[in-house]
Formats: sequence, C-alpha cells, structure tokens
Amino acid sequence: MHTMRRLALGLAIAASTQLAIAGNEVRVFSQPNCTEWLKLTSNGKKKCLLGFLSGMNHGYAINHKGHDPLEKVTSDKEVFVWMDTYCNANPGLDISDGGVALFKELKAK
Repeated sequence: MHTMRRLALGLAIAASTQLAIAGNEVRVFSQPNCTEWLKLTSNGKKKCLLGFLSGMNHGYAINHKGHDPLEKVTSDKEVFVWMDTYCNANPGLDISDGGVALFKELKAK
C-alpha cells in the first residue's frame, strides 16, 4: 500500500511541477507570501521552500530522465538569499511563485 501512495504522490508532484513550469496555476497549501517570508527569522521555518523545490525537482527528474537543476545550488542559505531578493522585488507574490522562478532560472543554467 505504501508503494501505491508513493506512486500517487510522485505523480501528483510531477503533474503540478509541469503545470507550474508551464505557467499554469497550481494549489500549494500552507505557504507564506513574500511579505511573510521577509519577516521569518528562523531558517527552520524557511525550509518549507526547500521542500517545495525538492518536490519540483523530483517531479522534473521523473519526466526528464534524472536531470537535476538543483545540483547547481550549494547551500540552503543561497536559496534563502535568492528568495529574500525575489520577495523584496515581489512582495505580493507567494513563495511558490519564487520557487518556480528560481527553478526556471536553475534549469536555464
């Protein structure tokens, strides 16, 4: 049964990743918006972004034969600084918007 749940979760992540990359709206639960992101003081609270990126990366790798855009990231701090810059420029957006933007940027490198 666990295998079926994992498969279903993987397919859901892969599908939402492709929709997000294509510029379509997908639902992301319990995420801070950029204004809230900039107020977070704990890296622990910011790790939700790392989970989001990891899910996108997993779905992307399934559909693109193991290609790993996140291999270009050297630390979680690097991701947090990138998101701080993004959120300062886009205070009305959600961190998933920033996550998709970062993922697209890494894919293009």
